[in-house]
Amino acid sequence: MKKIKYLIPLCCFFALVTTNSFIYARQVAQMKTMPGDGNMYVNVVNGNDTAAGNKDHPIKTVTEASKRINAAKGKGSITVYISKGLYTLSETADFNPKYWEFTKENRLTIRAEVLPGDSNWSPADMPILLSAMSFSEEKNNKGEATGGQNFGLLIQQSHVSILGLRIMGEPVHENPSKGILIRNYPVVWEGKDLEDLHVAQCLFIGNKYAIPNHLAILSNGKNLEVDHCLFYGIKDAVVMWNSAATNSSFHHNIIADTYGAVVWTWSATDDFKFYNN
Repeated sequence: MKKIKYLIPLCCFFALVTTNSFIYARQVAQMKTMPGDGNMYVNVVNGNDTAAGNKDHPIKTVTEASKRINAAKGKGSITVYISKGLYTLSETADFNPKYWEFTKENRLTIRAEVLPGDSNWSPADMPILLSAMSFSEEKNNKGEATGGQNFGLLIQQSHVSILGLRIMGEPVHENPSKGILIRNYPVVWEGKDLEDLHVAQCLFIGNKYAIPNHLAILSNGKNLEVDHCLFYGIKDAVVMWNSAATNSSFHHNIIADTYGAVVWTWSATDDFKFYNN
């Protein structure tokens, strides 16, 4: 009887702990999902990556936003609102939503919370994205090191807009020694049969010796439109490669102090539009 007497409270204790753990896990799982209205808010100062992700309870990192979108199932527009502040990317923010359907009208938008053109905008409102992640190790067929690369925002989806961000490179030596090239790609659009990427009102900034921005936008798709952006101190503004970049355009941009090319490509087609730059 004594054993039973002590066993009952012990069983109740474990049952209570198990129940509370289950409830906590369920609450965390519910929080780490997409907000019902499709609007996700990111705030590096006040956010928490276990929060709901709505305006009152923002998450903290752009990478967490990408993970939640990748796990979501459904269709319709999704907008990621990024508040002002410095966002250090310690890993690639990989947007690859396989279970969500976007269209040209209902798209994925990654944008500053306050955009240039808004009545209350100032340059300080631009969220700053700075890469600070490790680089891949690349070698030639002799096993000799030739360099490395990494990606800031990796977009593996059609029908995407990137608006109002200040996007920097990474503070490394781009050419640490002869024959070695270290490359940071802040925005990469890569995948199969991609179409419709719009990049506007963004500032891409770098410095060859202090914080190289090797290539602002690396694009592998059609219907790329880049407009009203400023490219300063970078190597190349846009590279279009691999697949035919039909119906693409680069217009109303300012390019200063580049040390490579404005548009470097072997995949542009006859309908490529380059004007008012």
